[in-house]
Amino acid sequence: MTTRRIPLLLMLAVWSVAGGGGAEEVLTFDEAWHLVRDRHPALTAAAADLEAREADLDQAGRLPNPELEFEIENFAGSGEFGGFEATDMTLALSQTWERGGKAAGRQAVAAGEIAVSRAAGGMARQELRADLARAFIQVLASQRRVDLADSLAHLAEEDRIAVDRRVAAGAESRISAQRARLEAAGARRGRDRTRQEWQAARERLGALWGDDLAGFARVAGDFDAIVPVPDWPELLAGLESSPSARLRAAETERARAATGLARSLGAVDLTTSAGVRHFRGPGDNAFMISVGVPLAVRDNGSDARRAAAADLARSEAESRASLVDLKAAANEARTRLATSQADVLAMRRNLLPAAATALAEARSAYARGAYSLTDLLSLHRTWTEWQLAHVDALTRHHLAAIDLAVLLGEPAGVPARTTEETP
Repeated sequence: MTTRRIPLLLMLAVWSVAGGGGAEEVLTFDEAWHLVRDRHPALTAAAADLEAREADLDQAGRLPNPELEFEIENFAGSGEFGGFEATDMTLALSQTWERGGKAAGRQAVAAGEIAVSRAAGGMARQELRADLARAFIQVLASQRRVDLADSLAHLAEEDRIAVDRRVAAGAESRISAQRARLEAAGARRGRDRTRQEWQAARERLGALWGDDLAGFARVAGDFDAIVPVPDWPELLAGLESSPSARLRAAETERARAATGLARSLGAVDLTTSAGVRHFRGPGDNAFMISVGVPLAVRDNGSDARRAAAADLARSEAESRASLVDLKAAANEARTRLATSQADVLAMRRNLLPAAATALAEARSAYARGAYSLTDLLSLHRTWTEWQLAHVDALTRHHLAAIDLAVLLGEPAGVPARTTEETP
C-alpha cells in the first residue's frame, strides 16, 4: 500500500466518528415523540385518571339527598285495630344537614387528589419522553456501530487483498493469507451481528408507539453533541421545584386536607323531617315535624383524626426523604455526565487521531514490507476498540443527560442535526 492510501483510512476513521451522512429521509426525535404522545396508553390512562378526580371533586360538593317517607300504622292488630278502619298514614320529607364543614372538607381532599393526579400525570409524561429519548439514543448508537462495522469490513477486505498480493509475490506466507481471510470473515460476521442489534434497537424504539415491526428506516440526531455539566449549586436549586418534589408537595397537601375532613367528622349532623299525617278514625289531617340527632357514643371520629394526623406526618417525612434520594440521584447522574464527557473529549483530542494515524502508517508500512501482519492486525484491533469505546462513552453521556433532565423536570430529548445518521 502506498502513502496515498492514508487519506482514505483517515477519512473512514473520521466518518465513523462523525456518523457519516446520507440524503434519505429519516425519523427525528420530535416526530417520534409526536407518535408516542398520540398513541401510548400511559398518557391515555393519566388523562382518564385526571378526569375521574375532577368528577370526584364535583361529587364531593353535593349534599345528601332528601328522603321521602310514607308510613302506615295502626292496622292488622287486635280489636278495633284488626282491619284498616283505624289506620293512620303519614307522608313526610326528611333531610340530613351536614355540620362542621364536611362538604368543604371533602372538596379540599378531592382538590388535593386532582393536584396529585396532575403531578403524577406530568411525571408519567416526562418519564415516557425520557424512555423514548433513551431508546432513540440506543438506535443512534447502533447506527454508529453499523457505520463502524461497515468501514471495518471494508478495511479488512482491503487487508486481505493486500496480503494475497504479497503472498503471490512470495513476500508473505500462505498462513498469513489464511489469517487475513479469517479477519475479513470475522469483520463481515461482526457487521452482520451489529446490524441485527441495530434492528432490535429499532424495534424497541418503534414499540413505544405501537410500530412493532419498526417501519421507519433510520433515525436522525446529533449523537456527537456534548451536553454541558451543570454546576452543583444550580442543580440543587432546580431540585427544589422538580416534578418529584411537586408530587410530594401535592401528596402532603392532600394529607393536610384529609386532617381537616377528619376533624369535621366529629361535628354532629341533624336530620329534620316534615310532613302530613292523616288520622283515619276522625278523618282529620295534621302537620308533623321531627328532628333527629345521632348520639356519638360509639364513634366520635377520634380514630379518624388520629389516622389522618399520622398520615400527614408520614407524608411530610416521605417528602423530606424523597428530597434526600433526589439529591443522591442527581449527584450520581451529574457524575456520570461529567466522567463520560471527559472520556469523549480525551478520545477525540488524543486517542482517536493517534490510533487512526498509527493504523494508517502501519498499513502503508506493511504494504512496503516494513511491518508484520501480526503487528498490523494488533493495531487494527486497537483502532477498533477505541472507536467502539468512543461510541459507548457517547451513549453513557447522553443517557446521563436524559436521567438528569428527568430529575430536574426538563424535557428530555435528543439534539437534532441537519445531516442524517446513516447505517
